[in-house]
Amino acid sequence: MILFSSAQASDLEESQFQAKGSQVRVNLGSGYFNVCLTISGPEGYNARSCADGGSVSLDLIKTGGTGSGLYSYNLTAATDEFVSVNTVMDNGRGSLDPNQIPKGVGFSGSFAAAEGVIKDVMKQGAEE
Repeated sequence: MILFSSAQASDLEESQFQAKGSQVRVNLGSGYFNVCLTISGPEGYNARSCADGGSVSLDLIKTGGTGSGLYSYNLTAATDEFVSVNTVMDNGRGSLDPNQIPKGVGFSGSFAAAEGVIKDVMKQGAEE
């Protein structure tokens, strides 16, 4: 279980989020892990790439995203910060149940692409 925390997609620096040519690359750096990037677009396009560390990438053309139009992306990651879990439910784990879990962040946005080539990126917001 990962709880989500507030973070703005506009807070991502250019070096952390790049969408150029047909590639979307995310490098959140140290302090982040279990990064997943999901992109949906025209003609039923849907692709996902995940990594254990803080970096992930996805190539539209190589994954079948050759349609022209608006693509949406969602990025989730866990941080090296922890939050306390106060659960009243007995899940059967007893003392093995963690009392802290990694804090997570989520970013979303969209971009326009033509024939798999990214034209314009719009950072939208974050999940909490």
